[in-house]
Amino acid sequence: MFALSERATNSLTSINSTDCITADSILADATAAAIRTTGDAKAVQTKYTRSEARDEADSQNYSIQATIGTKEGTAEGITALVGSAITNQILKNVDGTPKT
Repeated sequence: MFALSERATNSLTSINSTDCITADSILADATAAAIRTTGDAKAVQTKYTRSEARDEADSQNYSIQATIGTKEGTAEGITALVGSAITNQILKNVDGTPKT
């Protein structure tokens, strides 16, 4: 939770509502990791079946959605405390659209 207030970009503040993990991206990451480990593209055996990769993608997407909800709830709480005149400068673009 403290990572939300850090100035630097981190794994918590870099999550956007457009982030989506797919089974293909899980399999690609597992394949790339196996290649890095073994150094041999022919000997790659991923640790996921397609079904397991789909389950892993769903799990990671749930985490992303929970993080987005936490970020939005925190922003609403801060806005309730200090007012939108202060938070809009940080949370919104000049045209009023939310910053991503």
